[in-house]
Amino acid sequence: MDAIGVRRFDVVGVSYGGFVAYRMAAMYPEAVDRAVMVCAGVCLEETDLAAGLFPVAGVAEAAELLVPSRPADVRRLVHLTFVRPPPIMPSCFLRDYINVMGSDHNQEKTELLHTLINGRKLSDLPKISQPTLIIWGEQDQVFPMELAHRLESFSLARDRFLRRRFFSAGLRPFSIRLPSPAGAGTSVHVWAPRRPARGPVLLLHGFGASTTCQWASYLRPLLAAGFDPIVPDFLFFGDSCTLAADGSEVSQATAVKAAMDAIGLSRFHWSASARRKTDFAAGLFPVAGVAEAAELLVPSRPADVRRLVHLTFVRPPPIMPSCFLRDYINVMGSDHNQEKTELLHTLINGRKLSDLPKISQPTLIIWGEQDQVFPMELAHRLERHLGEKSRLVVIKKAGHAVNLEKDKEVCKNIVEYLREPILSALNGEKHSMH
Repeated sequence: MDAIGVRRFDVVGVSYGGFVAYRMAAMYPEAVDRAVMVCAGVCLEETDLAAGLFPVAGVAEAAELLVPSRPADVRRLVHLTFVRPPPIMPSCFLRDYINVMGSDHNQEKTELLHTLINGRKLSDLPKISQPTLIIWGEQDQVFPMELAHRLESFSLARDRFLRRRFFSAGLRPFSIRLPSPAGAGTSVHVWAPRRPARGPVLLLHGFGASTTCQWASYLRPLLAAGFDPIVPDFLFFGDSCTLAADGSEVSQATAVKAAMDAIGLSRFHWSASARRKTDFAAGLFPVAGVAEAAELLVPSRPADVRRLVHLTFVRPPPIMPSCFLRDYINVMGSDHNQEKTELLHTLINGRKLSDLPKISQPTLIIWGEQDQVFPMELAHRLERHLGEKSRLVVIKKAGHAVNLEKDKEVCKNIVEYLREPILSALNGEKHSMH
């Protein structure tokens, strides 16, 4: 595509082509606009073969089927791929097909299948940000409908719906590769407008939910107020990645700032929070230490997600089926769990309020009155730490997920606060004209 001068395009993949199309969408979000998957079993796992999901029992048998060398192999493949196969398939024609269409690079194709299937796990499949159409044959025997439903799962469908809201708001996904002092590849995924930003507002997600889930409802109000939202994924979250071991908040801030520099932003709005390790021992939090905090914030079981939701929402959903919660874990929260756990240890171990630098920017602090994860004591502590340049807004009947439970109220407070300097400047101009 680069060689023929094509910079942005849609991609359509059929069967194996869908595997490549999906990978292109994941690797080059700045180039691929939309994706179409036609009977593409990208969500298959190696264990599916042994579980009987496919008409073959292993990779070797799959290679015999998909890289045919005899007329009988072609007949079997046709009967598996067509609902109404041709009634007559003479062996002479099938040999001719093998010789003309399918005899090149058989060894390489077989090795390709082994590479594609061996060790394949759904949890290793990266998420793609592009709107995606999935087309499937109802009676597909090669890639059964289970793989279509797995690809278009509940959480993934919701994630795609939220991503479409980002697209409809005029934002586009960019993957920004950054140089690393350690030589490790670092890439920051950012949703940003294509044109230069006016009044950029940097929206930084929390530890649990995805960027799209946390900020989708804020995009339109911010745009209507004259601000452009810039929404990055932190390293080890979403589509941002690094080979570096350091996931400290300093490294995260440095990576996000470098990404902002790369897209030409030098000034923007941002936020901060504070806590101490000793607060765990003092009983300020619903967990007794960093290990238990990691179990809570990096859930691996439906029970963990339920506990997290009940702690973060004042009014949690009354019904949370385990199948949906497992789906959430697989789609939204299963990447880089080890790195996220280590990040929590780095964030909390040895932390002291006295080490936290004071920031000079005017700061709005928004807190849920019934926050059980970061209790109100931390809001007051942060307000005292920042002094007169800070302002605390407490949202009634809201917990830690205040930005989701009371998104309209939170967004209204953010917009009004960010518009204050603009309104003051306009009022000053009016007074100077009189």
